[in-house]
Amino acid sequence: MSKMPVMLEESIIAHADASSINQSSIIKALQNQTAKTSKKEDITQAYLDRIYTEYLQWLFLDSKARKAFQEQEKEAMSQLYGLWSENEKLRKRQFALKLELERVKHNNMLDKKLNVQREGLGPVVAHCKTFQEQFRTLARGVDTTRHQLATSGIFLPENEDFYQDELQRALNESQKLLGEISLVTSHQQTKLTSFANASETLEKAVENELKEIARCQELLTSTTKLATQESSIKMQQIQHQVKAD
Repeated sequence: MSKMPVMLEESIIAHADASSINQSSIIKALQNQTAKTSKKEDITQAYLDRIYTEYLQWLFLDSKARKAFQEQEKEAMSQLYGLWSENEKLRKRQFALKLELERVKHNNMLDKKLNVQREGLGPVVAHCKTFQEQFRTLARGVDTTRHQLATSGIFLPENEDFYQDELQRALNESQKLLGEISLVTSHQQTKLTSFANASETLEKAVENELKEIARCQELLTSTTKLATQESSIKMQQIQHQVKAD
């Protein structure tokens, strides 16, 4: 009997993650063992003490197994958290690498475009000095050349000051005539404004009347439906009375 607790202790420590060990299972095992041994020997105080000792040993092993299981669970949670942290670091690094890759691709594309532009603009830049010298020669030739423009149907006054005075006088006369026309038509403008306001009011009244007519048509339609339903109900009542008679 002394070897059995040691073997049980080693077995429980080896399987500490088996959380199904509890006091009810321990008591059930002790009851089974008591039932088996009670057939062979009488129950004595020494036997009860030995059973109680084994019970205490089972309780101790159960508490030890629970503690080992809790420690293993804590260690597993710590490892899972460490794994999650590493996963987050790798995910952030992956995102940063993707951004860096996109930036490098964009820079490579810009380099290719710029190289094409350099190749195309290279000959032009090389001949810029020649173009500048030719432009200076052309500008010098244009400045030294006399320019004449053919005019046809254009009035060029001989005395420009007199022409400007006559033009200003004509503009002042036109402004005066426009002011007189405005004074003559100002009283008619009031009538036109009143007529426009009256027309607007009449238009609003017509719109309101149209809305009222539409509403009356809806009411008439509803009334017709109700009258039809009432006639149908009365006819049904008459038929029921005739059948009842």
